[in-house]
Amino acid sequence: MKIILEGTSSSGKSSIVKKFPNTYTKVAMDDLEYNREEMFKKLKNKYYKKKEADDIFFDIINKRLSNRVKNKNKFIIDMVNPIGYPTIIKYLPKDTIKILVYTNLNDLVRNIDKRKTYDSRGLFVFNQFTNYYVKSNNKTGIDTVNINDFIKSLKNIKYLFESEKELIKFAKDTFKNLGIKNNKTYYIVSRYKFFNAIINTKDKTPTELKNLIINNENYLLS
Repeated sequence: MKIILEGTSSSGKSSIVKKFPNTYTKVAMDDLEYNREEMFKKLKNKYYKKKEADDIFFDIINKRLSNRVKNKNKFIIDMVNPIGYPTIIKYLPKDTIKILVYTNLNDLVRNIDKRKTYDSRGLFVFNQFTNYYVKSNNKTGIDTVNINDFIKSLKNIKYLFESEKELIKFAKDTFKNLGIKNNKTYYIVSRYKFFNAIINTKDKTPTELKNLIINNENYLLS
């Protein structure tokens, strides 16, 4: 089985990968060293929009990751892409399974707080969240979100903000990027119908999630 796990930082992807058998080649974006020389060799002396520079950088990452699993029958890749879908797929076999790992906002806050002393993750995690997800136009989706719940949750990591005013503004900006401008509860969905499956980490251990991925041949995951 050939697998890509995508999702925000702190969503639990690495914990899932660790539970996979050692018969799998395990590759993580976090394991790659940042190579400035390789990046800047690709840049010409001209003006670049941020997305253009990001695309060049992630294409380098994609090639390096895909080279590590070349000719492997079993592999699992753990990565985040700011675009919200795995652009690496163009360098991988067509039978590679694309899985989006979903962790709700409250659990993301909890994970950030839990890791603060040894693997600090900042507020950029929520920017990643809005790159992967958006408000649903239907009464169904992966999960529901509410800005008041998010504000309450963020107060568990208020040390990342200068004031409550800043915290509330951040919450509003985050929900605006989800397409939500009020305090009603909405369903959210993936921005892209590109993944073979979406797995929800809520109330599931990494071992349970690993088994869900390996054993669910139809990928009817929730």
